[in-house]
Amino acid sequence: EECNFKCDFCLLKITEWKLDYNDFSLKKINDTLILGRSNWLNSLCISWWEPTISKNLFKVLALWVHYWYKDISLVTNWFVLNDDFCKKLKKYWVNKLYMSMTWYNVEIFEKQVWVEGVFDTFIDNLKTALTFFDIAINIVVNNLNIEFLIEQWNLLKNLGVKNVNLLHAIPYKDNDKTLP
Repeated sequence: EECNFKCDFCLLKITEWKLDYNDFSLKKINDTLILGRSNWLNSLCISWWEPTISKNLFKVLALWVHYWYKDISLVTNWFVLNDDFCKKLKKYWVNKLYMSMTWYNVEIFEKQVWVEGVFDTFIDNLKTALTFFDIAINIVVNNLNIEFLIEQWNLLKNLGVKNVNLLHAIPYKDNDKTLP
């Protein structure tokens, strides 16, 4: 429903930040979960925007547990993943996080997400999350980070990350400057 960053390569910009949030009602999510279980699905991943700041996150996770979805993943920008929050996610059977990381140093990382003073929090929260979850880092490859992926991978390896996903920025009218 919302995000705390404004990344240049975000697909939400394609919609000019206009979506019908009724598509994300608890009733619609509940109906979708029932349909999934009736078709023997047992794995779910919630993504897009920033689910960890959604007012409905734990209501949705409670539904997942209610319907016995056992493989639960979140795609997150990590902003609130302190020790207490990670423990709460574990109580709702979350077992994997896909954490978005745009860059390996302060200057470019914060430039890409348009928020200052968050890189150190990212590193701290990544270290905390690694003690609770299977972690994969999502990197949207763009013209600012493409030449420095080895440095970013080395940082992640030194932190104990074993999985990295490289994502392609989707071209649209206003993001030409970010495309590699």
